[in-house]
Amino acid sequence: MGAIAIVGVATEIGIEPTVRHASDLGFIPVLVTDACAAGNAEAGERAMETLRFLGDAFLTDAAEFRNALEQR
Repeated sequence: MGAIAIVGVATEIGIEPTVRHASDLGFIPVLVTDACAAGNAEAGERAMETLRFLGDAFLTDAAEFRNALEQR
């Protein structure tokens, strides 16, 4: 099983389904939350809350992600 880092725009449209699909395929999605944006702030926050609730992804920020890579 591998991990995949996910960043980008349109949290409510593209990122949430990408995280779910990656999980369905057996990947561990690592969502870098401060490297994501939303076209609609409310919808973006709802998408993040849904992902937190589902627990299918590891949510982190860019600094923690960078530190994890440096320790590797």
